[in-house]
Amino acid sequence: MADLVVPPPQEDHNNINDTKDKATEEVVLVGDDPQLQEAARDEHGAGRSKISSTEPFDHHTELQLGDLTGTPQPETASNPTPQLDTNINDPAGNARDFNYYLPLYKAALKGDWRSAEEFLLRDPDAVKVTISSYQRTALHVATCAGHTQFAKKLVERMPREALALRDSYNGDTALHFASVAGITDAAEAMVKKNSDLTQIPNKNGWTPLLLCAAYVAKEQKDMIQYLCMVTRNEEPSMPFSGHHGAQLICNIIAAGLHDVALYLIQHYPNLATERDQTGTTGLDVLAQKSSAFPSGSRLGFWQRRIYSLIPLQVDEERAHRIERINTLQNYPLRFGDFSIRGALIKFLSWTYLIHAPGIKQVYLTKLAHIQAMELLKCMCDKISLMSNNDILQFFLRSNILSTGTTYGIVELVTKCIQTFPDQMWFLSGGRSIFHIAVEHRQEKIFNLMYGMSAQKKILASWRVEKNNNILHLAAKLAPSPQLNTVSGAALQMQRELQWYKEVEKLVQPTYKELKNQDMDTPRVIFTREHADLLEKGEKWMKDTAQSCTVIAALIVTVVFTAAFTAPGGNISDNDSKENGIPIFLHTNSFMVFIISDALALFSSTTSVLMFLSILTSRYAEEDFLYSLPKRMIIGLATLFFSIATMMIAFSATLSIVLSHRLKWASFPIAAIACLPITLFALLQFPLLVEIVLSTYGSGIFHAERKGKPDGVVGRPPSGIENDRTRTGSTLSSSYPGT
Repeated sequence: MADLVVPPPQEDHNNINDTKDKATEEVVLVGDDPQLQEAARDEHGAGRSKISSTEPFDHHTELQLGDLTGTPQPETASNPTPQLDTNINDPAGNARDFNYYLPLYKAALKGDWRSAEEFLLRDPDAVKVTISSYQRTALHVATCAGHTQFAKKLVERMPREALALRDSYNGDTALHFASVAGITDAAEAMVKKNSDLTQIPNKNGWTPLLLCAAYVAKEQKDMIQYLCMVTRNEEPSMPFSGHHGAQLICNIIAAGLHDVALYLIQHYPNLATERDQTGTTGLDVLAQKSSAFPSGSRLGFWQRRIYSLIPLQVDEERAHRIERINTLQNYPLRFGDFSIRGALIKFLSWTYLIHAPGIKQVYLTKLAHIQAMELLKCMCDKISLMSNNDILQFFLRSNILSTGTTYGIVELVTKCIQTFPDQMWFLSGGRSIFHIAVEHRQEKIFNLMYGMSAQKKILASWRVEKNNNILHLAAKLAPSPQLNTVSGAALQMQRELQWYKEVEKLVQPTYKELKNQDMDTPRVIFTREHADLLEKGEKWMKDTAQSCTVIAALIVTVVFTAAFTAPGGNISDNDSKENGIPIFLHTNSFMVFIISDALALFSSTTSVLMFLSILTSRYAEEDFLYSLPKRMIIGLATLFFSIATMMIAFSATLSIVLSHRLKWASFPIAAIACLPITLFALLQFPLLVEIVLSTYGSGIFHAERKGKPDGVVGRPPSGIENDRTRTGSTLSSSYPGT
């Protein structure tokens, strides 16, 4: 299945307005157009014009439909290279050179309405004639340059039929240019005067809506929303049907405008299953957008807390209205909770903290997740209305399930299996979804196996190419994106061992020593594939241990010396029984000092010993699973504790020394002493927490959290041959490798 290729919108097409700066006003796009050449000479002088091969937005007219789908289309007789005209016929039938309209062209290019109005007072018919070698009107030029107010004033003076004039280069109307520029107000003025503009395709068959979808950015969302509501699914363009309809929904989903896509599928249900020229459907595109779903988003600790507090919900009544796209109204905040959590939510809303940069970003993320989930649900509901055979063929011709598994979108995988349970037995490239999950280290998909009984054993016993079983796949090195989600080479090695051990529990005992076609067992493959990672993990452990050993040794030296140098000195009286006893022995501050100093000494010594044991370890593969991480945990924890107790001892000493003269200084000194402890906690404590959670936490495999997807069958579907479709998917009716 070819990946969807969507050409990104050019930077010059965004945020276009009427207040152009000096650099924007320069005529820098000349090419073969005499009007542009003359304008450049007037602005810069002869010989100083900057040369380019096209006018603004001309680059999009060079795109064929295949440019968006990845399939190049050669030049044909039906789509020849446009030829330039050098003369224009006015309504009176008199041939005029382009230079006659040069002032109007320059005014439209700059958005200078005063100059344009003076020209139109002399020649009112100029508003409806072509003034460019590409047969473009002044409205084409103005919308091309993004001048909203200028374009609206031209529309007021133009007759209805003149708005439908198309250029000779690609057959684009002014509305095509306005849709790419994102000037919604100008587009509304044009459509209000001539509602048929939305139905006019260019030479490639693209309506303004489809062209806008190819270049749309979230900043231009209002334009595509407007075009979606005013474009009709009528002949000859039929923009919501066939290949063009599929291309439209694919581009909108790829742009992340899931609420707009939901509106279209509710209004035109056929878009849920339409395919473009490469066979891509909207669900194929959605399966590649892991960040659009909760399972694919990686939020920090505080972001997760904020995420859980934001009470977004779907307003079912509004969400199913198809008259208009109203995102915020469809997903309102819920305030009916009177608990502490509800009170906090109200506080965030009433104090407008919900609009703070950090909180607002989390809010928008959750909103996008809800919209994507609603879109997925809607598409699957439309697919479920088809016959069982049509559903089977739809999924056989796609790699939706395998793509969603590769990206780890557990919501999509579960929903698709609920829609058509037999997908559990589909093979893509000879692999089931669980083979793919293991190969790409997608634990959330792999956890689905825990809710199965017989299916788990059957799927785990299947073999793939070169007679590899699922344990051979687990023995291979994880893809870099998944591997890099874990900090440090040592923890990456630990994660790889955890995956291998977890898969090892599922396979039959004989599979642990089973050889593939290369006569390699899973363990041999694991050792070979992870040799470099093992070396990097050893280096990471040693470097960390060496650095921490130096710090711990310094703390040992300091606190050991301090133990025999009592603050305030000792009693020096040979005749007294208390000779040599610290003077402040009976004060509270001294007791705090001596206890914290002793704790600092014991903990720092333990830390040194732990780091020394790491430096002298053998660094075998199995050591990275528990042995080395356990030593690192003890070393870092005792080092942190020794730093904290050392600073407490220091603060207590200063309190004793300054108790008679600067007693008030004890509190600020104690506060300042917390600074190094805080810095160490910010820099090293997250690493300690990560190691603890990775080694002794609940881990990434949660048998109790993942149940059996609704509708999963216990056996592969019968009566279906093991034939590979043209998309590479296979539906198996036997048990390969058993």
